[in-house]
Amino acid sequence: MANANQGPRIILGLDYGTTYTALAYVNTNGITPASPRDIIVYKSWPGGETQKVPSTISYAECSCGKRCKQWGHNIDDNSLRMQWTKLELEPRSIRSELEVLRDLTKGLDLPTTLHNNQGAFVPRHLAKDAEDVVRDYLYKIARLWYLDIKATSTFALDRIPVDMVVTHPVGWSYEAMNKTFRAITGAFQKGMFKTLRDIYFSTEPEACALNTIQELLAADHHCLVEDLASYKVEQLHPLKLKACGGISGTKCGATQVDRAFLKWVQQRLQNRISERDVTLPGPLVLNPLGILLLRRFEDIKRQFDGRKTTDINLPRNLPGGGTVKVKEQVQTGIQDGTILLTVDDLKDFFEPSVEGTVKLIKQQVIKIQHPADGSMPDQVTNIFLAGGFAESPYLFDEVERRYASKVDIKVFRAEDCWSGVVKGAVLRAGDLGMRVDVKGTRCPRHYGICISRKRDDQLDRITWVVRQGDLITSDSGIKATLVGQCRISSLDLFHSRLARVVFVATDMANPPATLSRIDQKNNEVHYMNVDDIPPVSPQQRSLDVEIRVLQDVKPSGVKPERRKSYGFALIFAMTTLIQDA
Repeated sequence: MANANQGPRIILGLDYGTTYTALAYVNTNGITPASPRDIIVYKSWPGGETQKVPSTISYAECSCGKRCKQWGHNIDDNSLRMQWTKLELEPRSIRSELEVLRDLTKGLDLPTTLHNNQGAFVPRHLAKDAEDVVRDYLYKIARLWYLDIKATSTFALDRIPVDMVVTHPVGWSYEAMNKTFRAITGAFQKGMFKTLRDIYFSTEPEACALNTIQELLAADHHCLVEDLASYKVEQLHPLKLKACGGISGTKCGATQVDRAFLKWVQQRLQNRISERDVTLPGPLVLNPLGILLLRRFEDIKRQFDGRKTTDINLPRNLPGGGTVKVKEQVQTGIQDGTILLTVDDLKDFFEPSVEGTVKLIKQQVIKIQHPADGSMPDQVTNIFLAGGFAESPYLFDEVERRYASKVDIKVFRAEDCWSGVVKGAVLRAGDLGMRVDVKGTRCPRHYGICISRKRDDQLDRITWVVRQGDLITSDSGIKATLVGQCRISSLDLFHSRLARVVFVATDMANPPATLSRIDQKNNEVHYMNVDDIPPVSPQQRSLDVEIRVLQDVKPSGVKPERRKSYGFALIFAMTTLIQDA
């Protein structure tokens, strides 16, 4: 990466998180390496000067008369808010989808509702999927930063190349990364970012680790466990790190604490606090009461040390009328309009996250001390907690009490927990101790397949398996599998004109649904020989299709404008049927 990016450039880091988002950047001259001190964490968010902004957006119109921006800190208190949308980017099982549908329709009289709302507009947030919501939210961030830099910066944003590094959780699926990539390319539009060049990906623990270790260059050359990523400091000047123990992760962050609190509250109130069941996985659409309670719980969560009880005052009146009502069977927890949270209640909220964190640390240390590949074992001397949740005094104390103190390992908290991930992302792009390896490229074409038993162009529907704009990663490309099978009978084979399998690639912006509308002169159309399909029985043949889209970088002797080429391979029974390059 370093050789390709010599010269002045802007490195932009984006840490889109479940609850908060951070943006940081540095302007480099291409000669002197950027240092952590050069990195600027953006703080000029509407409604608050903070290192991070809530990952929250509302599609409701502002009704308070204050011209709220309806995202981040600056949302009208009476508006529904889309929250934790990042959780929706991961694909869910059919069972989970059905549970969500069941919850959304619970208690609804659909015929009456439809009759009473004929001609009414569908609420905007109901017409948006997760990718749409993330794109809309990130567009707000992109435009704000663009206008601010354009107005105040000394460098010309339209003349200097911009490289971007996006962080993501450990073990994120291709589907989630692809939705994030599509949302980012839709938000950071070429109309604003004419010089946006490369988009890279880094896991959150790796980015956080790099920033933390940069702050601790005086540490001994021992293995450091950092937010479930481990590194050996092999050289201090210049910094050189070596990964050890692998990267691991699970869902045990602050969001789980919030969800446990909301579940506790919902069990005690007659009023709803969210448009969907807070116990279900995925994002929330909090109503004004839920927003208020979660906001008041935020400070309690950050300050909890395992020793103090606390309380939250319920509002006397709700926006739009009505009052907060407690369920009659509730005996504890709410008294005289006040939520009473005991130490045990708060510990219960934290327990899944704390136990999950301790378990992951134990597993990571074992991997380092007993490497599976037969390499020399290392000793762990320090654990550095970083990231937003690392600010919790209770988490810090419990990691030390439950594990570190028993194995003679010291626990430290990074100086800059809150913005460590996004700063580390910028450092990775600057090759300061750890290179960023995964590059994202926009897929230039749509790739689809048409399978039919009756040869009629009007009926030959194309299934577009890979879309234009999908993410092609530099390490693995795209791998898409067609759901379902094509079964061709012996009668179809006897009348070979009745059966066919066609693969299509096009760069049309809006690809058609049928084969008859594809101009075969200007698009790639390949017909497969049906006789090549092996029989599954004397009467039938079955075809499972996998499409891989690859990015090929030509040798350095080729002119730069011709170095990239794209191709797709159709994989069947471990055999390449067609290669288009």
